[in-house]
Amino acid sequence: MKVVAALLVLLWAPAWSRAEDKFESISLTKPEHIRIEYPAGWKIEKSQADQLNAADVRIYPENKRVHLHLTFMENTAGLKSQVELDKLCERRGLFYAAGSVEKKVEPISLDSKNGVSSLAKFTDASLVGKETKPDQYKVILSGTMVVGDCLIAISLNGDAFDSADFKTAMALLKSHVALAK
Repeated sequence: MKVVAALLVLLWAPAWSRAEDKFESISLTKPEHIRIEYPAGWKIEKSQADQLNAADVRIYPENKRVHLHLTFMENTAGLKSQVELDKLCERRGLFYAAGSVEKKVEPISLDSKNGVSSLAKFTDASLVGKETKPDQYKVILSGTMVVGDCLIAISLNGDAFDSADFKTAMALLKSHVALAK
């Protein structure tokens, strides 16, 4: 018997009633549901070829100055520990490190109660002090998170790590990507 899970996407706002909830679902291959809540005024796009493939979710504010890309996939490697995720983060981060101001990968954790994570911050050295074009970003947070049996590849792009929209996306990752109850 095939077990199917759904990724529920809900609207997140400071105060809202259950009647205002909006959601979409993405089927995965594990029997767990992952819920993503996101702020009012932000947009979401999803894509998935079929239930056996990874699900892509893109979340961004109307001004598009921050772009959060999450890829949900089955954790077939069984990664669960901080050490395992840090090693994966270091390997994935090499792609960005060479062209970054930081020049190295320094894994950090979201310290989320919802899962284990390892991410690294990079600043695009070629864009420092320059105006950016639409869909061009100066900073990226790249890494992975494990929630239940789901492995989530994370790319968070923006103009500055300390911008309000970037901080909102970080809060979304830390507290609003969770197993549905």
